Amino acid sequence: MADPAPAALTSAALVPGDTVALLSPASWSERDWVDSSVAMVRASGLEVALGAHAADQLGYLAGVASLHGCVAGRYAEETLAQLLGAPPRPLRSETGGLTTGLTTRGVAEGRLFGGSLEMLARTIGVFELDLHGHVLLLEANRAAGLGMIDRALAQLRMSGSLNGITGLAVGRFDGYEGFADRGWTVLDVLHDHLDDLGLPILGGLPLGHGQDPRTVPLGVACRLDADRGTLTVAPALSPALAPARTSRSAEPEQQ
Repeated sequence: MADPAPAALTSAALVPGDTVALLSPASWSERDWVDSSVAMVRASGLEVALGAHAADQLGYLAGVASLHGCVAGRYAEETLAQLLGAPPRPLRSETGGLTTGLTTRGVAEGRLFGGSLEMLARTIGVFELDLHGHVLLLEANRAAGLGMIDRALAQLRMSGSLNGITGLAVGRFDGYEGFADRGWTVLDVLHDHLDDLGLPILGGLPLGHGQDPRTVPLGVACRLDADRGTLTVAPALSPALAPARTSRSAEPEQQ
């Protein structure tokens, strides 16, 4: 009998006065975007520590994030609320989303893991991906043609990394809208690799790259309901783990 999975580790929720570090894990941001992010965090009562190399520029690269989302844009307050311990709102499949057509039927439960399809594929041979019992999140940003998606999915499947997953949550495949190669679209490539897995699949989730992505915790329990078109995820932060803090009381008046 297999050993039970270890309990998920959660961090303490933030409280006003705590410090949030802002880093640049991929490409660098324009200064006004950085300033907007700093202002949004500070407006929530938190202090900001901007990474020492967050503004560095080497070509299109910057300087290295655990909620899957962003702290600026339309849903920035939702991200900050999760940092402060609020439970994430259930996500619903977008009507007319590029990957909505992948949705099957059924319910899957397990820890949510994943993100960028390309980055997941690049970890093969570097880390051992044991995704047994997990719901896998996939999203991508177009940097090349359909071969980029085809190769990444083939690598995940042929390595056995998808063995034992309970379901698939599919976000945005930004940049592939209207793109076709000899009659095939990215949806055809995804169907080709994912349909015969026989798993509950929920597509069209507003996660990943593109305009105003939503934020979702990774590494915690989730429930994917393809029949209802919803993904419900447990909080990544636990208020119960927040360290006790003593408030400064007013000094007693002199008699």
